[in-house]
Amino acid sequence: MSNQSNIETGSSPYRTGKTYLRATRKYYHLKIFQQIATLSTSFVEVLLIGSLFFFALVFIAISSALALGELLENKALGYLLMAVLFILLAAGIYLIRKKIYAVILRKLSKSYFD
Repeated sequence: MSNQSNIETGSSPYRTGKTYLRATRKYYHLKIFQQIATLSTSFVEVLLIGSLFFFALVFIAISSALALGELLENKALGYLLMAVLFILLAAGIYLIRKKIYAVILRKLSKSYFD
């Protein structure tokens, strides 16, 4: 028996398999596109909202430092207290970073596997 006769006798399963592989390939291309699009839009959204929030936080910190300085009658002490507050916030976030990572991973895996 030649190789050609094997392909001819099994042509229906061969075509079905080939069609399945093409469909699977198209599906994964669309899935990858969806994931990239979702990731890109989420990144831009976080970047825009995060930058606006950052600027608001900077102005709030400066005005709070000025207010503390007026209250304590020492502007340098007001800025120092705000710096200490930010250091404490950063340390607190550092301590709970694994919980934050877990939440992020859970949300990303939910998005990826849906």
